[in-house]
Amino acid sequence: MDRSGILVTGTTRVIFMIGTPVAQARSPFLFNRQFADIGENRIMVPLDVSQAALPSFISMVRDAANCDGFVATLP
Repeated sequence: MDRSGILVTGTTRVIFMIGTPVAQARSPFLFNRQFADIGENRIMVPLDVSQAALPSFISMVRDAANCDGFVATLP
């Protein structure tokens, strides 16, 4: 993995950071830098999920083979 970016493939493990809003969150930057530093094929992706969409999101996460789960943030 090169330091200029993260190569995401079909085998990359995904962790979502959910909430609304998520644009201000720094956790994905910090976690992704750590994953790259230790050579993990893993990425944290911020995803704006409303309360109404939460049940569908949880169902999707349960069915996604390369998703390790999610963390939630509050504004």
